[in-house]
Formats: sequence, C-alpha cells, structure tokens
Amino acid sequence: MDHAKLIVEEKNNKIYVKAVVAQQRDYPLVPIVIITTEEVKKYLQQNNIDFGLCTQTPKVSVHNKRDHHREGMWVFEKKVLDKSVKPAIIKKEKEVRPTPKKRRTRSSTKKVSTED
Repeated sequence: MDHAKLIVEEKNNKIYVKAVVAQQRDYPLVPIVIITTEEVKKYLQQNNIDFGLCTQTPKVSVHNKRDHHREGMWVFEKKVLDKSVKPAIIKKEKEVRPTPKKRRTRSSTKKVSTED
C-alpha cells in the first residue's frame, strides 16, 4: 500500500483503523487505489493485532476516484479471552440404558379343532 496510509489506534476495548488514500493524479503517477474491509483485516493480521467483530465500516469503500471518499474509518471490537470467575462444575450424567424391546406374541394362526 504505497499510496495509502492506515492508522491504528486502540481505545476502550475497540480498535480504530483510519485509512487515508493519496489523491489520484497522472504525474507523478498515483493509480486508483481501493481499500476494502478484507484488506484492512489482512493488514491487522500481518501486524499481529487481534481483532474481533467489525462494528462500523465506511458507507462506501475508501478509494481515490473522488475526493470525499479518500478517508474512511473502521471500528473493530478488541478480542478478549473469556475468563469466568467461578470454575465450571461438571456433573457426571447417569448412563441411559436402552429400554428392552417388548416382543409381541401372536396367537396361533391355525385353528385347532376341538372335535374328536
């Protein structure tokens, strides 16, 4: 990112990333530069900054096609390890035995004659 500058600040368990892009011109050549949320995430990962959910993004991706879109702000939640105050108590579960299958008994299909 030669023509873009990313400024990272950490305040109140949030990470603020401000992006500023150089103005596009022909001489000296400054090409069209577009910064998206994915590129900001890659930048944070490359600089070993742990971040969580992105809570705020610019309405339009930051680019240098228009002057009023050359700056933008992203806000990420700071990644915090969950440490519970009380230790978790795990109770042993009782074994669940399968219920025995009931067998159906059928009466005989053949008729028994009672005549002698």
